[in-house]
Parts: sequence; C-alpha cells; structure tokens
Amino acid sequence: MTTYTTNKNLALPAYNQTSPTWDNPLNSDFTIIDDAFGGTTTVSLTNVNVTLTQTQTQKACIRLQGTLTGNVIINFPATVSGYYLVNNATTGAYTVTLAYTGGAGPTLVARQSVFSFVWVDASAGGVYAASNAQLVAGSGISVTGSTIAINSPLSTIYGGTGATSYTDGQLLIGNSASGGLIPATITAGSNITITNGNGTITIASSGGAGAFDPAISYNFTGTQTFNGTSSSISSVFANSAQKTLVDTVAPSGTINYDVTSQSLIWELYDATANFTLNFRASSGTTLAAILSSNQSVTMTFIYQNATIAYAPTTIKIDGATIVPYWEGGTSPTGYANSLNLCTFIIIKLGSSFSVFASLKKYV
Repeated sequence: MTTYTTNKNLALPAYNQTSPTWDNPLNSDFTIIDDAFGGTTTVSLTNVNVTLTQTQTQKACIRLQGTLTGNVIINFPATVSGYYLVNNATTGAYTVTLAYTGGAGPTLVARQSVFSFVWVDASAGGVYAASNAQLVAGSGISVTGSTIAINSPLSTIYGGTGATSYTDGQLLIGNSASGGLIPATITAGSNITITNGNGTITIASSGGAGAFDPAISYNFTGTQTFNGTSSSISSVFANSAQKTLVDTVAPSGTINYDVTSQSLIWELYDATANFTLNFRASSGTTLAAILSSNQSVTMTFIYQNATIAYAPTTIKIDGATIVPYWEGGTSPTGYANSLNLCTFIIIKLGSSFSVFASLKKYV
C-alpha cells in the first residue's frame, strides 16, 4: 500500500508494490522535489481569503497577483511545513496576511513588491519570517522582537529635535547649557508685533508696513537725536506745538521750573512778591544730568503784576544760584499792571551753565 509524506505529498510505495511500474511514483516524486526547489505557483487575489492546495504548497515560490479591493488572508493547509518565497505582486491599498489554517499562532504580512522568505510551522501552527537574525539597536533606536522604533524624543545629536510637543509659533533654539535644542518663542521688541499661529509666525512693525511709518503718531519717551549732515539741516518742521503749563499760582518764593514737563509756564494770578525761578529737569533729576556740554534749552515764563511790579530776582539751576546775562545789561524790576514775559536761554558749557535772559512787557 502506498503512503504519502506530510509536507510535499511524496509517494512512498510499499515493497514490490509498483514493480515493474516503479518509474511512475519515482518520477512523480522527483517532479514534486524539483518544484520544491524551483517551482512557482500563481495565485490571483481580489478581496476573498484563499486556502492554498497541496499542489500549490509543493512549489518553492508563491506569486500573488491581481488588484486588491480588500484585505486578504492566505491560509497554508493543515499539517504542511516548509520554507517559501512569497512574491506579493498585487496592487491596491490593502494587505495580504500569511496564516496557518486553523491555527491561532503568529501571522505575517507579505508586503507588496517584496519577496518574503517565510517558514510555515505546522507543529506551532504559525507563519514566521524565515530570516530570524537578531537585530542590534544603534544610537537612538530600539528593537523589541520584530519591531524597530526610533526613540522619542530623538536627541539632536542623532538628527532629531529632542522635543515631543510644541505650542503655536515655537522654534527650536540652540541651548548651550543642554547642548541641544529647546522650543522657544520669539520675543517682540519695541514697535514690533509677533503673531504665533498654527505652523506660522507673523512679524510686523506696529507702526505700519515698515520700521517707521510717518503717517502714524508716535510717543517718544527716549531722547531722539537728528544729526543731519554738513550739507543739510537735521530737521524741518512745517509746524510744531510746545507743551504749556497754564497755572493758577500767584508767583512768590521759589518756583521750580521742570524743563522736562513743559517749555512755557503761564501763571494766571498776580505776583505777590519778588520770586526765585529754579530750573531743573524734574523733581528727581537735575538739568545737568540731561544736558550735555554745548547743548541748550529755551524756556519761557509768563506772569502778571498788579499795581506793584515784581520780578524773578533770583535765578537758580538745580538749586544753585546763577547770575544771568540780562537783556540791556541790568536786572529788570518788572512791569506793573501788565503781563510780564521772561525768556531764558540756558547753555551748558562743560559742567557749568550760562543763562541769557530777557523780560518784556505786554498789555
């Protein structure tokens, strides 16, 4: 009685069973053996699972073809074991999974356009990658079983960013302390606005399209210097306004004139005595601190006299008395029953001051 092998179904005739026709089972067995070394079977796939026949599993190469319209499972028949080269030549965005019929063991995905070398194990009931050499993880890489993954976050020295999450508008900035990169946002300076979006950063001048927009009103709190050139003046004003303090004070005693607050003071009430004018930058800053040598300021002081004429008989700068150069060569005594307008040109030369003063009568 003839029996057959499990995996390739080779004929095993009983003693003297096929004589004199022994060539028939022998030739059939060698044909199967030849296929096992170099034969190819072609299986057409769509979206239906397929169980291979015994004849198909006798081939060395299984070629899968067709256009996939769904995921497909290729089942190897029960009891069959062996090596196979599976050529997935299908098209379509679906997967082909190699499995052992009736087994709950491992399966293997045959990737498209790839020759997969697999081992079908009937004893374990599964399909495995035939090449099972151990993988050794390199820097920034981890290997778990057959899964290769990049460590997260991947360090910058391995070409990564070192970060796993960002907020809108963040950039990676070099950090010498950590020797890597850190997510950071750009900080806006004066007259700059920064708008952080989802994958976008918009940087704009708050004054308009350019760094300075002459059509926009600005409030300068710092000192602005306009130098001009040897062949052009530094500035041209069609008009300008000076800040004026109109005050309801009757001049007497010492009046502090803060030059950083206004250019002109007008006292509306009649003077009650001769008085002192003390010029300073502000209550906490001296005029000497804000003026450099060879700079000057021009200040105006207007006050009223009734029937008795009073005048600024003492002029001080930063609390120190200074003798002005008065127009006409003498200190004025003021004008009764009139408005009195005093003009002071204060010039800093080195660390000292010179003052040129005048007093005019207005009625």
